[in-house]
Formats: sequence, structure tokens, C-alpha cells
Amino acid sequence: MSGRMHLLLPFFLTMFILLVWSGSSWGQRAQPTPPVTGKTSAEVLMYEHPRIGYQLAVPPGVQLEDRGDERGITLSSRKGYLINVQTGSSNPSASTHDLLARLEAQYLGPGRPWSVKIEEAKTSVAGLDSLQAIYEGSGSRIRVIVARGKTLDYVFFFFSSPENFKKHEADFNWLLENFQPVAADKLSGTMGNVLKFNGASLGYMMDYPETWVFEQTGNHSVVFSGKPGTPEYFATVNIQNIGGNDSAALTSQLKRDIARIDGAATFADDTPFHYSKDGRVMQGHQFSVSYNRDGNRYRQWSVAIPRRDGKLIHLWSYAAPDDRFARHAPVAGKMLGTWTIIQ
Repeated sequence: MSGRMHLLLPFFLTMFILLVWSGSSWGQRAQPTPPVTGKTSAEVLMYEHPRIGYQLAVPPGVQLEDRGDERGITLSSRKGYLINVQTGSSNPSASTHDLLARLEAQYLGPGRPWSVKIEEAKTSVAGLDSLQAIYEGSGSRIRVIVARGKTLDYVFFFFSSPENFKKHEADFNWLLENFQPVAADKLSGTMGNVLKFNGASLGYMMDYPETWVFEQTGNHSVVFSGKPGTPEYFATVNIQNIGGNDSAALTSQLKRDIARIDGAATFADDTPFHYSKDGRVMQGHQFSVSYNRDGNRYRQWSVAIPRRDGKLIHLWSYAAPDDRFARHAPVAGKMLGTWTIIQ
């Protein structure tokens, strides 16, 4: 069918941060601090911010302090790590890159708390588009995540000693996995009712809208798209299993394949991708591209994640005609947020 997309695939510390964004309404006048409220399950506390409304699960053995709307909440663990969560009104004119850059202008560099930047990568928190970076300084390693919602931006800070960073990071990842933004920022409604694709034999599971269908093309690839006759029919999400362990090399090859089809193709967002879910942390790679094929203009977003056994790479890609890409991207992003790699 004309216009249907055919994917192009290859053969810690005691410092507390106070955010001051120029042009963004971060923080209001501090209110009296109420006691922590929530429901407990064993040692786990389900916390709902009393004024803002987001929810998170507090890891066992962690003390939570509400420091007011400007400083956010702080979670201090007996294990020796610290987590800080802050929010501010979302400013569409400032990207997550801009927000991270403002933090770096204040805290990164000689004589400042963060002496060196280790990495930066796109990620996802509760399905929200997010950007994360890792820094070191003052005997600490710091992971910062900026997540963009429709009404609020959410910033998560994780501080730990470098030698215990990986061990303590599991608690931080668990908090992120159980985080729920305010109702207006939840993306669950973008998919409506969902079905679950159980690809145990392929090594992953993923939710998809009930108005979509999937087709398994061979033993290694599955394509999801809207049902025929719906606007979503022209959007596709493809997951392919490819032998190898180098996600950067795979995406480079894919880019070369696309460039052979359209020498004027434009590439962007060529960055690492951080996967963290159910205790599994994997580093992958991603990029986006806009190109012409058969007289039509398409856009594609691809994410490659190597399995920890080093034998296989999962390649996830969303594509659509250029004029429809943005319309269906929230659904694709939500699908990616539910994508769970299993043993």
C-alpha cells in the first residue's frame, strides 16, 4: 500500500542540589513540610508527593525528607547513597539537553562539585522522553536524569561512592521503574487498551495498542502496526534479533545501508541508549534518520541493545512517513517504555 513504511534494517555525597532554571518555573514558595504519607507493603513505602502528586516506591532502609518545593525530596540510604527528586514546570522551549546544560554550567568544571562527565545518553522514565548523564567529583559518582512531561519536568539525582555505584544503582533503577508522574503526564492513555506481546522465544515482551496487530516475519523479526484502514497502519514498530554484541557497529552499518538508498539522508541523535528494567542494565545505541525512498519521505528511530550474553542484539525501530511520524511517536515511545528484555 502506497505510503506504508518499510523499515530499513541490516542483513553519591551530602550535597543538595538547588535547581535554578532561567525561563523555567522551577520551585514555588516552600510550604510547611508534612510527614511522609503512603501505604506500606513489608518494608516498601509507596510515597505520593502531598502537593505535586507524583508517586514513587521508597527502597527499604531509606529515609525520605521533603525539603520543600524548591529542593524537592531527598532519600538517604543507610547503605551510603543519596537520591534527590525535583520537579519544575515544563518549558517546551527548553529541551532536556538545555536543562542538562544549565546544570552543567552550575556544577561541572574545575573547582565545582562535578569534575568530569563520563557519559550522556537518552533513556525513558515512565515512558517520558528522558536524558541522563553520569559525572564524577568530590569522591562521588553522580547520575542525573531529566525527564520531560507535558506539564512538569522531573529531575532525578543519584549520588554514591564510585566503588559502590553499580551495587547501589540497583535501588535507584528500582525507584525509576516504579515511578509514576502526575496524572497529566502519564502516557498510558496514548495507547488506550493494550495487549501484551509475549515473545519469550525471542527474548523480550512488549505492550502494544489493541488497535494494532503484529506479524512475525521469520524466526527473528516481529512487525507491529495499526490495523488496515486506520491512520496507524502507516506507522510500524519492528523488533529484530541480530547476531553480534556491538550495538554501535550495528547502528553504523544500518546508517550506511540507508545512505546507499538516499545519499541525502539526514541523521541525528546518534547517542548511547541506557536500558534499565527488572534489575537488568544494558548499554545500547540509537539514532534517528530522515530519508527519501521511492519518492516518499520517511523518518525512523532505531535502538540497538546487546544482550548480556554477548551473542545477540535486539534492534527496535519505529518508522512512519515524515508527515505522520510525530503523530504516532508517543505510542511508539510508550511501546518502547514497556519493552522488557527477558532471559
